[in-house]
Amino acid sequence: MIQTVPTMSGIRSIRGPFLAVSLLICGFFAVTLLIFPLSIMHLITFNSLFHELINCVIAEWFSLSVALLELNGIQFRIFTDQNDNNSVNINKYGSTLILSNHPSTADWMYLWSLLMRILNLNQLRIMMKSSLRNVPIIGWSLSSGVHCFMDRKWENDQLHLKRFAEFYHQLKNKNDRINLVNGQNHQDRHDNHNGHNGDLVKRDVDQSDKIKTKLHSSKPLQLLMFPEGTDLNPQGIVSSASFAKKNNLPLTYFTLHPRTTGFQFIVSAVKFDQILDITLAFPDHQTSKINELLQNVWPTELHVFIKCYEGYKIGDSDQTAQWLKDRWNEKENRLSRFYEQKKENKTPQFTDNNGQTIRELSFDEIAINNRLQIELIKWFIFVSCSIFFLICFKWLRYHILLACLVYIVAALKGGIDRYILSR
Repeated sequence: MIQTVPTMSGIRSIRGPFLAVSLLICGFFAVTLLIFPLSIMHLITFNSLFHELINCVIAEWFSLSVALLELNGIQFRIFTDQNDNNSVNINKYGSTLILSNHPSTADWMYLWSLLMRILNLNQLRIMMKSSLRNVPIIGWSLSSGVHCFMDRKWENDQLHLKRFAEFYHQLKNKNDRINLVNGQNHQDRHDNHNGHNGDLVKRDVDQSDKIKTKLHSSKPLQLLMFPEGTDLNPQGIVSSASFAKKNNLPLTYFTLHPRTTGFQFIVSAVKFDQILDITLAFPDHQTSKINELLQNVWPTELHVFIKCYEGYKIGDSDQTAQWLKDRWNEKENRLSRFYEQKKENKTPQFTDNNGQTIRELSFDEIAINNRLQIELIKWFIFVSCSIFFLICFKWLRYHILLACLVYIVAALKGGIDRYILSR
């Protein structure tokens, strides 16, 4: 079960408007003062270091969002039916395709809490509709970080996905070459130090191999994808029902029928080490829109079911499409059982096909709580310094104005990510 940890009383009283203002102010200074100059250097040099630094800044902003949500009192309970004592078999250093249902427009923020615990937010990229590229601050940031924007027109999206996959394949190859050299140098130093003597050399070489294995996969692509294409809104439900009727598929009530074309292409192009299947469910209030959070309508708890699959096991293109449909059928049945308990005035929980409660994972919530409070302190210091320097230095105000103008023009021209991917 999730541990109950003390929260700061002042933080607990924060609600929607303060959440929005905090994220906007922090995001504004981050994108104009940090991400913008790093993006310019990335465009000029195409050095992967600048790309990594950009996404480190974005990950810090994701963590700020997690802090504001969780220190407000939202609890995240994580479940799995995979057999391990207290964990699920996830390789934190493996390339990962993350699949989730999409019950609300706030799902991004909720999933950051989960992924902070089990993966690496620095490596997280999100697949989203291209119109979000034009949203100030968040759209500008994700475009600079080369996240995946989709037009929902396959003739355009196929080329974009191909360039996206090639870009991260090149980054991986570049990192692998660097890591191989680092790993070899590490082994050579140990060999020289120990004079190739017996067990000592063997132990050093084994340790070197472990280090190289970790280094090889230390910067994997971890891509978050919503195969339903949109959140569970009335228009999406009608469209999904029409699609089901046209294709002789069963009607769904808690999910939308997934789109398989983009999924098939990205799985084939990237060859992910693992695929993480996520199911989101709300035991009390399902926040369907972000503006509900702004109006102080908050869920008190979010249940997350996770299951990890090895990427190479899902088969060829036709099998891949069916694999995704099978997962969504399971998801629909899982959510049906969950919300049926709610209708019966029972405490809703994830259960298996036999009605047995599924195992809950536990994490060190006290350590996580401390980490989130540190995030708030870091951002407070950063924003305070930014405001101070903004007041003191006139050139910094011109820098911020220039950054905004460049991002606006870039968005009108297709976004910074398109310039980077087309190189």
